[in-house]
Amino acid sequence: MNQQPESAPTIIKPDRIEWRPVGQFRIDGRRVYIGDSWMIGCGDVDAPVTPGVYDIDIKIHYYGSDDRVALLRGRLVGSKPDGERLAGEFGVDVASAGVIDADAYDRWHASDEKATEVWQEKFSAGQTGDYADFFPCEQIGSSMLYTSTGFGDGGYNAVTLVEGDRPVGFELRFLSDEGYSNEPVRPALTLKERAWIAVLLPITIIVAIPVVILGLVSRWSNKFLRMHKK
Repeated sequence: MNQQPESAPTIIKPDRIEWRPVGQFRIDGRRVYIGDSWMIGCGDVDAPVTPGVYDIDIKIHYYGSDDRVALLRGRLVGSKPDGERLAGEFGVDVASAGVIDADAYDRWHASDEKATEVWQEKFSAGQTGDYADFFPCEQIGSSMLYTSTGFGDGGYNAVTLVEGDRPVGFELRFLSDEGYSNEPVRPALTLKERAWIAVLLPITIIVAIPVVILGLVSRWSNKFLRMHKK
């Protein structure tokens, strides 16, 4: 059976890039959790921060009529980041990432775990379709910052922005300005390949059915014999 070469990957670049402000985010602790917003505090990146108020902005990539959040940035008001370091990698399962004051969240979770679960369930049930926003958390005197994540579920990098040695910001990076690569896609099956499948598939089914039936009969027989031995 002749194999056709796989198609080469295509680099798709955004037609337009735009920055948008989200608002200001107060962090009283010295750490933030960055992770899946539907399960914040569970296996997240634990990133250092300097207490204070952070300006939050998002970068939007436009692909024709489609638009996606490519990056979320938090920067301490008045700071001038001059470097960065990788904070870690996190995963999301529902195309939404969250950031929360880790010190405040840990204190609350330790004192009332059930309450944190109820709060998390409220977020999961009431999340809006906004690019990014804040979900109030009165118990810690702040909010959880959340954002949609590029093209959805997957693993993403969290980066700490620094000014000298002082952590003064964070970035959640979902899409590169250089574009994204489509995975090589195998060409459609040839007529010859389709013909082989049409012949082999019924034969496979005919052979498999008796094997399955025989296995079930054997299992039931063994079970019946064991019961009577008792």
